[in-house]
Amino acid sequence: MRKIEKFSTQKIRILYISAGLGLGGSERQLCLTINHLDKQDFDIAVLNLNPELNYFQDYLTALSIPVIEMPPDYKSLPRRTWFIFQTLRNFQPDIVHSWNFYANAYAGISGKLARVPAQIGSQRNAFMSEHIQKLSGLHRYLSLYSVSSIVVNSRRAKTEMEQSGYPGSQIIYIPNIIDLNFKADLSSSNGLENFKVKPNTHLIGTVGNLRRQKNHLIFIEAMASVINKFPNVRGLIIGQLVPSEPKIPEQITTAISQRQLDGKVIWAGYQEGVPQILKSLTIFCLTSDYEGSPNVIVEAMATGLPIVATSVGDLPDIIKNSQQGFLVEPGDATGIARAINKLLDDPELRRKMGQAARAWVKDNTNAQAISWRFASFYRSAIKQNAV
Repeated sequence: MRKIEKFSTQKIRILYISAGLGLGGSERQLCLTINHLDKQDFDIAVLNLNPELNYFQDYLTALSIPVIEMPPDYKSLPRRTWFIFQTLRNFQPDIVHSWNFYANAYAGISGKLARVPAQIGSQRNAFMSEHIQKLSGLHRYLSLYSVSSIVVNSRRAKTEMEQSGYPGSQIIYIPNIIDLNFKADLSSSNGLENFKVKPNTHLIGTVGNLRRQKNHLIFIEAMASVINKFPNVRGLIIGQLVPSEPKIPEQITTAISQRQLDGKVIWAGYQEGVPQILKSLTIFCLTSDYEGSPNVIVEAMATGLPIVATSVGDLPDIIKNSQQGFLVEPGDATGIARAINKLLDDPELRRKMGQAARAWVKDNTNAQAISWRFASFYRSAIKQNAV
């Protein structure tokens, strides 16, 4: 363990532990955070627990960030803990920061064993989400209490944790970094040329990993009603398979077929060049049952899209109903269809809401300020170890 001397200009070393580097909002936020931290002040490495999810690895490599891969045959908690312990001893970080709640226990246990000065966890979804609640009691306890503090990107998540009894003093709220110049997509194609979408077609799109919480089936149900009224409308679902929920693609394709929406609601699967695809949409839709603070909403707003979304997580703090878009109760397919129809009926309303959405992003996001908050928090986290 390196000692951090008081008022030293020595760089702070951070090892981030990520459950994967796939194409998701959490992984994107990790890359943005690393990109905006001043490399004159920080040395950074990333440990990828699931190397088969490696979309952003090339991006990190281009930033000269070492990416350490967990051996794929290391599946058990003891073997993974031992590997992380050895990695920490070799890298000798001042901070180990788990980027996902699932990995907090690894950061806490291995960090203490390796005598890392600060062990930090994260919670980047609704605290009452099924992904957290389905963990064993021991795993959930260690993910909460083996680390010294937990960073959240959602005020709602902070409130839920406090209501569950977790000490509010150990919860650090730092919002998402939004960088409109972020370039990590490997393709310049907008991905639409293979979808056979005709000119003058209105595309209503949703983007998100294929998880139950995103409730793509409600999106399909709403689009059935919308397309019945507007035959020139098509629905677009973009999202990569999540290994822990392998049945979601089949459920999506079955729902599309059952509603006779083949070719009308397009499941595009995993796509590169999502920012370009967003520019081809008329309306962005998010039908999640729960969320923290979904990054894709702000990216869609930055593109100038009006939003139709469920009123979950921090979305009511981001989207003022009837200003940047419409908020609907979770699971309300009729309400979602009604909001989309209202926007399709009124081009001027779409334009005004899209302008208001982009203006909100411009007024409320500052990557430099948020990266400064991370840097300040990291310095504070190791201050007690000054000698």
